[in-house]
Formats: sequence, structure tokens, C-alpha cells
Amino acid sequence: MALVSYSIAVLPDAVIDQIAAGEVVERPASVVKELVENSLDAGATEIEVEIDEGGLARIAVHDNGVGMDRDSARVALRRHATSKIRSTDDLSTVTSLGFRGEALPSIASVSRLELVTRARDSSEGTRLVVTSGQPEEVESAARAFGTSVVARDLFFNVPARRKFLKTAASESRRVLSVMTDLALSRPDVGFVYKSEGREVFNVAGGATLRERTSDLLGRSQAASLLELEGALDYVRVFGYIGRPDQTKAGRHRVYLFVNGRRIQDRSLLHALTSGYGRYLPEGKFPVAVLNLQVPPEHVDVNVHPAKAEVRFLHPRLVYDAVHYSVNRVLTGTGAVAATAPGAGAVAPADPGAVEQMRASALRVLAQRLGSPQARDTFWDELYRRPADGSVAASGPADLSHETHREVGPSPVDANTGVRRTFLQFDSTYIVAEAGGALFILDQHTAHERVLFEAVLRGLHADLTTTQSLLFGQPVELDSELFAVFEAEGELFARVGFEARVFGPRSVLIEGTPAVLGGRSPERTFREVLESLALELRSGRDRLSAMAASFACRAAVKSGDTLGEAEMASLFDRLMQSAEPLTCPHGRPTVIQIPRSELDRKFGRT
Repeated sequence: MALVSYSIAVLPDAVIDQIAAGEVVERPASVVKELVENSLDAGATEIEVEIDEGGLARIAVHDNGVGMDRDSARVALRRHATSKIRSTDDLSTVTSLGFRGEALPSIASVSRLELVTRARDSSEGTRLVVTSGQPEEVESAARAFGTSVVARDLFFNVPARRKFLKTAASESRRVLSVMTDLALSRPDVGFVYKSEGREVFNVAGGATLRERTSDLLGRSQAASLLELEGALDYVRVFGYIGRPDQTKAGRHRVYLFVNGRRIQDRSLLHALTSGYGRYLPEGKFPVAVLNLQVPPEHVDVNVHPAKAEVRFLHPRLVYDAVHYSVNRVLTGTGAVAATAPGAGAVAPADPGAVEQMRASALRVLAQRLGSPQARDTFWDELYRRPADGSVAASGPADLSHETHREVGPSPVDANTGVRRTFLQFDSTYIVAEAGGALFILDQHTAHERVLFEAVLRGLHADLTTTQSLLFGQPVELDSELFAVFEAEGELFARVGFEARVFGPRSVLIEGTPAVLGGRSPERTFREVLESLALELRSGRDRLSAMAASFACRAAVKSGDTLGEAEMASLFDRLMQSAEPLTCPHGRPTVIQIPRSELDRKFGRT
């Protein structure tokens, strides 16, 4: 076969601009999004948007932002001209919505564009007319400070692109969706949106998110939403979510914002829906307006031409922040049972059984210990290995000491006065009776859950209890584990390990968490470190990775013998957990068998 020789040539600027426009400007809604984001970046507090024929005939965006002088207005129509970044270093800390410098020249290349602008410190404005990217007129113009951009006849010079657009009504709906996104993202800014000369919405600036949600989604819908506020490490989550019985057939009522930028992210959508567990009907989606605040250096917004997607430095941390924040709000209102990230709720047949379980546990816990001294002694000793060598039943005392001082496990039900019975089966499962139901706990996963939450509280609060070793124990590590320790040594200190670099790839352990009791310091340290390395490789954030690693290695194991008091303590502490039904890795911790189920099995019904 003969080889064919191809000549290579640089494309004309007009073709380059239209190719770039194909990436940034898909349809009228894309133009609206880019222009309004420019207005927001310009500090506008009032923005008005008008469209005709779905935006195909005319799109106009007017703002009261800082405006531009004549020279800046000319430069703004050139590709990659921007005021928002100056070097590659700036890309790692982008806080503006637009920064590529592609939007305005791309829009100008596929429309008849008019720009009128005036800087705040200028005595007159500037008017530019551009057709197919080529300036035709530049003149002085009267205008209040700010900027107006009008794009007419979109894609008039790219018929192949125009023919793929939908009807004017369909394109109008897409523009409305974009305008709703933008208005929800900035309640502090006033927005007026008009279509075909009709005012679609007019929302005042200086509003709260609740007020803006009410204005755009409807008062009755907004009034029924649950307020959400949560944080995990550096990720803050806030906004509103709907109850499980207020679902939609599509995801069109899920609004996700990262640092004020509306994004599409399957992982975050899954984190949101998984927070509802199995209480979210299959194929349904909740109503949600969720905002995530993440330090700019921990999120990459430069991964998509239209900036519709972002990449997180620690995606698992962000996932967990959303999941736990959503689930905590729902379980706090009694709407759903607690779930672990990525797992559906381990729900009993009766949807109300989880709430009954919690109520039964709280009744059990209502019996206080006698004196304050007795309570203090109990909680101080609860998490340490008894003198007889049996295994402690829960986490480090100081990591959750304050939260649980007021109540303690009791062998007697406060309501019935009947002594509770706890049995251990095969040194693995705990069988208990409470509230007219039978409970079976996996002692390892149950203890993991208790420890995981205690350690997370300890990591965030810097609470630790360390037992010093009489002689330091050196541990030699491979390169990977040594690197993990060097990077995350602070986390080991915060869970109670005293360890320091002792030489090339060696660590000297001088103290261990008190909860470990008499376990081998070297072995446990190595196990936690190895587990932490695996968790980090899987993408989990460092704090929850350490909490999960430590909890798994420090928890009681299958085969450990527990006394009745230890079983009672573990049962009660599990029921006090925020997420009692699964361990940090999603395995079940407890199974409930109602009396009615036993009656049915034995033919009593």
C-alpha cells in the first residue's frame, strides 16, 4: 500500500475561534451562563438577562459591575485575554467563575455581538460591534458604569451547529435552568430574567438561601425542606434537602454548587442519594440545594471547557462530607435510618423498627449511675482492659468521655425494671433483648463503629490518651510505609501514639493509645500503618482513613471473650452512635428480630 503524504498547515484564526466556540458555546444557555458568570466576576450586584426566540435571535445581559475602559474592552475580545489569572500558579487557586478568556471571543465568533461598557472611573463608555469575531465599530457611548453584552443571530455563520439546536421553547427551558442555577448560587445578587419580553422572575439581592430557594422553587416546596449544615475536615456543606416522601422522577431538582459554581458530579449525586439509604424510592431523586465550600487549592476547576465538572484533591473526603451531612439531618428528624457511605440502609422489614430500636436503647440508657463519682469511675475504666485480661468493650475514654458521662449501661431496664440479659455466641456475636425485640450484634463491627466515631471526634478535638512505654520499641518499615508515616505522623500522635523517626526507614514507638491495653505496640502500630496506606490509596481522606484504620485494628475481634458488663456497654454505646447500623466499611453491626417475627416463625400468629 502506498503511503499518502499530508501537508500540515496552521488553521486560520476564524476557524480556530469557531472550534473553540464549539467547546464553550453549545447553545444559547451556554452563552447566558458564560456572560452572567463574567458579570458576577465583575462584582455585579444587579444582573438583567433577556432572550428572544430561545436565545437564537437575541441574548442580552446587563450588569452594574466594574465595567471596562476602551483598551480593556478591545483586549477582552481576544482569545485567552483575562483579568483573573496571570501565571500557571494562579490555576491552582482559582476563585472566579470564568478565567480561561475564551467565552467572549468564542461568543463573538458565532454571533453578531455588541458590547457597551463603562468603567467606574471613566467619564464615558465604549461601544464595540463585532461580527463573526471581527470588530466593525468602536465608538464612545453613554452608559452608567457596568457592562451590557448583546449577542444576536447565534450560529448564523455555523449552520451545521444551528441545525442541531432544539426548538425555541426547548432552548428557553434550558436558559431558565441555567438562570435558576445562577440565581440559587448567589442569593446576594439581584437577578431579572425575561423571555420573549415577559418577566420570568425578578429576585432581589441581599437574600438568604432560604428566601432565594423560596423565590425560585416555590414557597411550599422551600418550606418543607430540611436545613443542612455540616463539615468534615476542610469541607463545609450547607443548604437544604427534601424529605424522602418528596422525591422527583428526575435529578432536575438537585442543585450542587462547589465554591459558588454549579457542577455536575455523579459521585456527589451518589453521596447525596446514599445518605437517604433505601428510603429513597428506586429511580427517584430528592430535592436538594447543596453548597460545598472547599479551599481553592483542593479543587481543580480547569478540567472541563465549560467548567461544568471539577476534580477534587481528596474525592473520598468530599463524598463522606456530603453523605454524612445528609444522613445526619435525615436521621435527626427520624426520616430515615443511618447508613454508611456507599451502602443502603440495613433496614428491618418494618420501616419504623429502626426508630423503635433507638427508642428502646434510649430507655435502656435512661437509668443513671448513682453518684457522680461512680459515673466518673465507670467512664474512666470502661475503655481499659480489666485486670483479668478480658477485652475492653469500647473506645478510648477521653475521646468520648464528655459526651457520654450522663448515662451508662445498666443491667436493669428503667421502664420495666426487668434485668437485661446479654449472651455471647461463639465468641463473635452478642445476643441481647431490649424493647420487646431480639438483637444480634457482630462484636467486631459494632466496636469498630463505636471506635471510628470516637476517634473522629478525637482527631477533630485533639483529644488523646497515651500510655508511655518503659522502653521505646523500634519498628523498621518499607519505603512506602515509612513515607506514609513521615507524611501522616501527626495523625498517629492525635490518636495516642508517641512515635518518631529513629533512622532510615525506622520509627521508635514510645507510647501507645491507652485503649490498646496490653496489645503488642509494634504489631498494632504496623497494622494501623498498613491499613492507613491502603485506605489512602483507595482515595479516602486522611482523617476518616486513620479513624477507620485505627478502629479496625483496635476493635475487639472474633474469638475475644467478653463479660456481661462489657457486652452491655458495647450494646449501649453502639445505640448511642450517630451511624449505628454499619461499620466504617459498610458491614452490618446489628440485626433486629421483632417479637412478631419470632411468633410467626413458631406459629404463634
